[in-house]
Amino acid sequence: MYREYATGHLEAEGALVVRIDNLSETNLRLSDDGSYVTVSAWKDPSHKDPTRFSVTAFPVSADRFRLGYSYRLSWGGSPEYGAASSVPGIKLQYDGPSMYAFVGAKSAVLTDPKDGEQKAALAVLGGAGFDPHPMLRLEVNGGYFDRGPNPLPDVLGKKVQLFGASVQASLHRGMPLRSSLDYRLYKFNGESVSGLFAPEKYPGGLAWLAQSELTVLGQTLKDPAMAGATMRQLGKAGDLNVRVKLDRYRMRLDLSYRDLAFLLHSAPSLPSFEGFPSGYTATADAFAAIGADHNWGDWLTLGLIGGIEKPATLTAPKGVPVVPGAGTDPMATSTAVIRNNNVDTLIMVLRPGQSAVAQVAVKATARVDFAKVFSALVELFYSHDGNQTRARRACVDPDTCTVTYEPGKFHQLGLNATLQARF
Repeated sequence: MYREYATGHLEAEGALVVRIDNLSETNLRLSDDGSYVTVSAWKDPSHKDPTRFSVTAFPVSADRFRLGYSYRLSWGGSPEYGAASSVPGIKLQYDGPSMYAFVGAKSAVLTDPKDGEQKAALAVLGGAGFDPHPMLRLEVNGGYFDRGPNPLPDVLGKKVQLFGASVQASLHRGMPLRSSLDYRLYKFNGESVSGLFAPEKYPGGLAWLAQSELTVLGQTLKDPAMAGATMRQLGKAGDLNVRVKLDRYRMRLDLSYRDLAFLLHSAPSLPSFEGFPSGYTATADAFAAIGADHNWGDWLTLGLIGGIEKPATLTAPKGVPVVPGAGTDPMATSTAVIRNNNVDTLIMVLRPGQSAVAQVAVKATARVDFAKVFSALVELFYSHDGNQTRARRACVDPDTCTVTYEPGKFHQLGLNATLQARF
């Protein structure tokens, strides 16, 4: 729910943003998904000049106040603090005709493992961007996060600190700069949600956009090679996103790279709160997708996207379980496939001696826009993922259990149908 009010140079706007986590006839579970209030002072009351100062408060969840640019590579959201408490935040921003800058903070309440008391953990974020040329935008942001004390016994109480920076360069002609949909409530578009789901426009001719970013993170974790010591584990990620529009055709290319330390920075790491042990082998996640669609008469759009992903892995030496509780083979290595970095980390353990393979997927889309405010979207997915496994737990007694893994379903088919109304 969104509301805006303006008088003279001042504007106030706010939104209650609620996520439905569970929905049934007998159970409804909701969570805040970035509700905010923004107060802005504009140089020009008509807003023709974009210059303004604004302050935005996120009273419950500041997860949408992130660092990085594309959502797949973003960091600094609520996962840095787990689900221990709400993560409120505040952001001060200046917007000008060809630049912007912001600084902000967020906090969480964490339990200190030394004394069991709840204590505040703070984070500081900042960034800026400017347009040296009408076709070019350069941006940088970064931050520091106090993630509370390390709970491991020999480094108990030592701070887990996350810090890093992201940079992005964007080239565009005839196409506006864009960001991940998850960002549009606060980034480059004020805090207004108007136009969030507006139909695509096709003015004709050639237009294009290319954006590339790089992120480097560091985190203090237990040093696995030295008792009582900590180390800095570095994580890196980058991507390239290209969009081309030619009359009523749209084409896209997406490439991304995320090493294992970046993917696991919210966990943090594996084993948790500890750097990767010596003798373990880590590989990065690499992803590529290409697609195109065509529009007929502003009412029907058909498209096809294909992608391939080599997932990130962590491999333990022979006879060593890669995660606690996993079964082992003294003559074979143990490998875990790791996915996701913005939601709960998904870890899938392969069978002993098995290596990860690339996942291939295709998606066909059909969208119909009618009556100006209504849309219908149908998406058909197919994926072949040879890394799928299912865990089997076997217990001799309640205190002695082992977990083994067997092949899962490699072929997956999915269907999504959405009806949309814009108000």
